Amino acid sequence: MTEPKGLYRHGDRSPAAIYPLDKNNASAWPDGLGWLTNIGKQQQFELGQFIKNKYSGFLNTSYYNHTEILVQSSGVNRCLMSAYCHLAGLYSPQGEQIWNPNLLWQPIPVQSTPTKSDNKLALGAPCPKYDKLLADVFNSPEIQKEEMENKDFYEMIEKNTGISKENVEDIWKVSDPLICEQAHNMTWNDWVYQSGVWEKLQSLTSLSYAVYLYTPEMARLKGGPLLKEIITNMQTATQQDNPSPKFYMYSAHDTTVATLLSAMHVFDRHAPIYNALVMVELHNIQSDYVVKIFYKNESNSDPYELFVPGCNLPCKLVDFVSLTKDTVPVDWNQECQLPVSQLPVSQKSADTTKCPNGGPTIFISTWLILLTLWICA
Repeated sequence: MTEPKGLYRHGDRSPAAIYPLDKNNASAWPDGLGWLTNIGKQQQFELGQFIKNKYSGFLNTSYYNHTEILVQSSGVNRCLMSAYCHLAGLYSPQGEQIWNPNLLWQPIPVQSTPTKSDNKLALGAPCPKYDKLLADVFNSPEIQKEEMENKDFYEMIEKNTGISKENVEDIWKVSDPLICEQAHNMTWNDWVYQSGVWEKLQSLTSLSYAVYLYTPEMARLKGGPLLKEIITNMQTATQQDNPSPKFYMYSAHDTTVATLLSAMHVFDRHAPIYNALVMVELHNIQSDYVVKIFYKNESNSDPYELFVPGCNLPCKLVDFVSLTKDTVPVDWNQECQLPVSQLPVSQKSADTTKCPNGGPTIFISTWLILLTLWICA
């Protein structure tokens, strides 16, 4: 193996929001809404131990070396906390790294980008083109037909939750707290136990993932930036005898996992669970560089391999790059149709002069960010 990349969803958390008529109100979550729970902390610690065992011999997992691993997280607190818990499981201090005999833990750097400018992990950076494409999907005949067919179900949901207008775009506001409550053995409101209700909610939640990544262009704008970084790092590794770092870890969200899988054409449209893990590995097999993708979306099962459609086995890096070219942006800011006022500061006009014909020429400064890490939501 030459260079693996890992993306995982954060661990178990409290609900991001609670519907008005939920009997399990905010007081049931003492740490507040949207925060990593003790269950989630333990999940991530165990996932770190899983990675430690899986890559034993490739990584020096008995001794942290900053030249081996680079960790990046979404700036959202639950993802940062997940990264720290994960690393505690991956790198327990040994020997001279023990700085406190009563605390077998060591600080390991985790990098992050402010959510509002992050187009790779938190996915909070503005993208007007994507917003327009999403609105077009919601207004498309196919989705409008789905919405009409579920009209009675939505009305039942509105009546029992107190949410004023329910649809596939907002179905997460109901399914999310129910998933969190189920994980903590809380009793649901009676209406949830009616025949077919929970199954229907799960089906609509899966549909919502499909809607948000409905076209290759939408996957390109959301999952493309992270995939582009992964591909760039793999291509760089092929030019080095000893790549450094040799392991990239990302801690992010369910949406991050879904968008990356979609950009690689391997997303099955099922919601990634807490701790869902995607591994993209680069192997050197008989002088050929080969890409392998593994996905762990069940708590107590091993990762299983995913296969990029059209890529002969073993899937060579050059073929992987070619087959995902449609979902890797060339210039993300330009493709998102960002106005100058929303461009990163380093990309705004540094100077304006006049062309020979009198028209303005804007010189845009270039920037390069080399950050790579592991995933959470």
